Amino acid sequence: MAAKWQGQSRGTLSGYKIFIFFIEYVGLSGTYFLLFWVALYFMFFAGKARDEIFRFYNNRLGYNKLKSLLLTYKNFFVLGQTIIDKVAIFSGTKIEFSYLFEGENHLREIIAGGKGGIIISAHVGNFEMAGHFLKRLNAKINLVTTNSEHSKIKDYLDSIMTNQSNNFIFVAEDMSHIFAIRNALVNNEIICLTGDRFLDKSKAIPTMFFGETAYVPAGPFHLATRFKIPYSFVFVMKEGNRNYHFYATPGKINIGTLEDMAGEFSKELEKVVRKYPEQWFNYFDFWAE
Repeated sequence: MAAKWQGQSRGTLSGYKIFIFFIEYVGLSGTYFLLFWVALYFMFFAGKARDEIFRFYNNRLGYNKLKSLLLTYKNFFVLGQTIIDKVAIFSGTKIEFSYLFEGENHLREIIAGGKGGIIISAHVGNFEMAGHFLKRLNAKINLVTTNSEHSKIKDYLDSIMTNQSNNFIFVAEDMSHIFAIRNALVNNEIICLTGDRFLDKSKAIPTMFFGETAYVPAGPFHLATRFKIPYSFVFVMKEGNRNYHFYATPGKINIGTLEDMAGEFSKELEKVVRKYPEQWFNYFDFWAE
């Protein structure tokens, strides 16, 4: 049976502590070296995740089995790199990264509009670093996430990430997060959500993705449409060991249906995944109903 997302990401607290120890004492390159063995471990023991990402490369992208297998290993390796990079940047280390901004002007225009805005990203590249990059816009960034992902790992990371400037809004069953989002928008703040994962029993929208119907969460698209505020699709992709490429699409207000907006998102996401296939970090059947 194909795997479904369970509301939290794989990883252990001890694993994160080991990475942080290596960053502090052997630097970025030495920590990347450790990843060769970590990625190999996942190739053998992360069966469901390995099989799902292999099927994605083999069936969806049409790569042969050898290339799909190599990309699966590279996928685990690059995922580890993005985690290490995030910790290195947010913990205030002196490790320097370079950034290429493409479409930053679109976000500046949204902020200048004075109505706030919504950024919709995905689990590709290093989306959690979008808020860090956006500090240069002098706008408050609010990351909307589920409580199920607010685990001991995140608590530990928060305790060491002295350079973390994002504000978090947690999705609540009583829908109180809607009021928090509304207040943030009134204050001309930016709301950042991901549009590629949803929990069971939550509303979803069908959309075409790699030639077949997939499902995306209705929430992000409903918020942008309901509040009539500009939105932009943003992706932060890793290019080289210490380089990142920031993409942002032109801001616009949705005057069509939720399906129209979801279709725009899936097209942009597909372009990014085709360009950076090793940075697709969804280890479940994305096309399952």
